[in-house]
Amino acid sequence: MYIHERDNWTDFRWDTSQVSLLQEKVFSKQGLLYLHATDETFEMPKNWTAEDFFEGCFGIIAEQSVKIQPVKLKISAGQANYIRDLKMHESQEEIERNEEYSIFTFNLRPEFDFQQEILWNGEDMEVLEPYWLRKEMAGKIKRMWNKYKDDSK
Repeated sequence: MYIHERDNWTDFRWDTSQVSLLQEKVFSKQGLLYLHATDETFEMPKNWTAEDFFEGCFGIIAEQSVKIQPVKLKISAGQANYIRDLKMHESQEEIERNEEYSIFTFNLRPEFDFQQEILWNGEDMEVLEPYWLRKEMAGKIKRMWNKYKDDSK
């Protein structure tokens, strides 16, 4: 199965490198140097589907320990226009809109890829809920600020 994300193609495969251990793996194609076919076979788990595995995901990271949950973002009016035209996620809903900002809700796994998207949008995007995610984003931004705040160059 191939997944396209921001000009990167990713291949989803089963890892059978350890005896009797089947594990889902996501591989990025951009760093691929060599690929060859083998005669090795495996039996696909009966109830496994890619749709279920990636349900609620944002991007290619399918961290199953992060549960699907509601997320609420406050987005500046200018960036909200962009988000309306190019949805961030299939669960996206706009629940409030005014001249300064919009509030969007999502139902997803707010893991690494989603957090990177929030950071990528900079000051135009603010996490309102859940509180744990707001705190986690604040911690990342604070650590970033600490790298720049004493720049006397």
